[in-house]
Amino acid sequence: MSTAASPAAPARSACRALDARTLGRPVHLLPGFALQLQDRFNALLDAQFNRRLRAGLAVSELRLEPTHAPLPRGAWLLNGDNTLACLLPRPVVLGVMALRFGTEARPTAAASTPTGSLSNDTALPPETATEWRCRQMLSRLLLDCLHESLQGTRAGSAPQADTALPPTLSGQSQPPFAPGCWLLQLRLSEARLGLDSELTLALDAPRMDALLRRLAPPRPASSATACPGTDLPQRLQLRLQARLLERAMLLGEVLDLRPGQVLPVRIQHTDVLVDGARLFTASVAEHQGKLCLTAFEDLP
Repeated sequence: MSTAASPAAPARSACRALDARTLGRPVHLLPGFALQLQDRFNALLDAQFNRRLRAGLAVSELRLEPTHAPLPRGAWLLNGDNTLACLLPRPVVLGVMALRFGTEARPTAAASTPTGSLSNDTALPPETATEWRCRQMLSRLLLDCLHESLQGTRAGSAPQADTALPPTLSGQSQPPFAPGCWLLQLRLSEARLGLDSELTLALDAPRMDALLRRLAPPRPASSATACPGTDLPQRLQLRLQARLLERAMLLGEVLDLRPGQVLPVRIQHTDVLVDGARLFTASVAEHQGKLCLTAFEDLP
């Protein structure tokens, strides 16, 4: 006797852990910034390559996300102040060389290494000086465009003159970024060359912090009319009671007390109560013949 197998229950999607670097920050505005940045990159490709070379280079996808692992090793190029970095795979560089010089490009040979690591590109010939210069040129264009976007995230705003990108590039196997950097993943495609590769830009934590501060909407000016209820702490009155001293005594000692007898006490800290609830502790001090409370501390 055969029985039909019951359909398997759909697997539950794994819960994604919250990243502490995104809590309390306007990360919900990053997709809009990513769209603007994608338009800037496409405008750059049109101006530098597509119009002059009759090419179809385009950024079809762009993702901006925090890193959760060490950055991939490869031929990273950094800007002068080591805050931005670019990692280009060889298929992208060879594809641009094919468009500019009419040479043969073989991007598919390294399609399995989108991170741009040169150690795995065994099917390609060694990198030439011309290819290295082309890599520098592409990195320069992309980093300049990213720098301008970070300096002027508002629509229509222009970067300031004193914040220009330093003119030098340095190559390293891995950027010297501290933990907390963000990665910008771009998918670059060109139909005629059959190019479909992913390149990576990296932003260090201070650069990303500055971007999030710029994206954050301005806070309204604080005033009683604009924010009703903001003066409530100044109008609400509470009666504080200070419990200066508590001393445990035997019943026999209490019965033995006589008028004029002195009980030795030492006041250091006291409890401060509001409607019978202990909220603070405070120190007792004397000022001009009066006892005062100072050094308030919250109770756990």
